[in-house]
Amino acid sequence: MALSLPIEVLDRELELLYSKSFEKKTESLRTKVSDSPTQFPSNVDFTRLVIKTRKQKDLIGLIILSWYMPDEIRFILQLQLSEIKWKDLGFDLGSLLLTSKAYTLAWLLEQEFWNESDFFGNVLNKDLARIWTSCDFVRRPTGYVKRYTGYCRGYRDSSRRAPSPLPSELVSKSSVYEETRLEIERQRNLILWVERIERRLRIS
Repeated sequence: MALSLPIEVLDRELELLYSKSFEKKTESLRTKVSDSPTQFPSNVDFTRLVIKTRKQKDLIGLIILSWYMPDEIRFILQLQLSEIKWKDLGFDLGSLLLTSKAYTLAWLLEQEFWNESDFFGNVLNKDLARIWTSCDFVRRPTGYVKRYTGYCRGYRDSSRRAPSPLPSELVSKSSVYEETRLEIERQRNLILWVERIERRLRIS
């Protein structure tokens, strides 16, 4: 299932795909950043992008493509991607892939999710190009915003969960133990991936 391309060939293929389907939008965003702020409404936040997807494969695709973007946009996109809670998406390596382009390419050659056909047909595809084309800088709300007063309709108990059959202190200890166990597993998996990636880079 892994990609079988040499790392240099993979790099060239990704650069060509980026130039063909993603570069035009990136340059549009880059122009907005480089132009005088007075040319744009004051409510535009040039440090954040609206990314209209939360799918794991789409976000991984954006990490990969970010390494081919000019610095002005790459820094903004990668900072935003670094804020994602990747473990909630079932992918613990988001931060690792944001470490370097070399790590990302080596991971692609080691991962077992996609072969060449799957990767270029179902990950870096027209859907992802449309998602990137729809990205723009965040606009801050303007005008009056009603403040929350603390009052809400409905019964106060209407959203409460059913009482747990276990004492609260046991529930708390159990959840802490489980979270600690999962975090140890995630860290162990991360270390193993770093070793695999660095081994791949040594032989490439």
